[in-house]
Amino acid sequence: MEIIKTTVGHHLTNLFPENVAFDIATFLAEDPEERRGKEEYKTMFETLYAATKKGKKRKFDRYCKNLKYDAFGVYSYDTEVIKLNWKHKTAKRLGRWSPTTSRHMNYAINMLEMCYNFTEIK
Repeated sequence: MEIIKTTVGHHLTNLFPENVAFDIATFLAEDPEERRGKEEYKTMFETLYAATKKGKKRKFDRYCKNLKYDAFGVYSYDTEVIKLNWKHKTAKRLGRWSPTTSRHMNYAINMLEMCYNFTEIK
């Protein structure tokens, strides 16, 4: 890594074990915008998880009466239709459903892909 070859990098390797120095150097070289995005994502997930523990679900912009999500899944008419994994940013459909529920699922997966870079597991 480029920063390890600098004066700061040499001081880091003298002060810390090599793996810790590399982690610090990686953090220093990381783009501040990307770091802020990760912090915002972490804050958003913590808020979502706290709401889930209280039994609350969030609504999507469309289909807001019948389509909701929490930290564990997406619910159409209070039935879990998509299992979410926020750590790996994956969404897995749980079976085949009616046309209306399928429309809800397609919309939810598209929104998760656009907003949080989720990928669908088939």
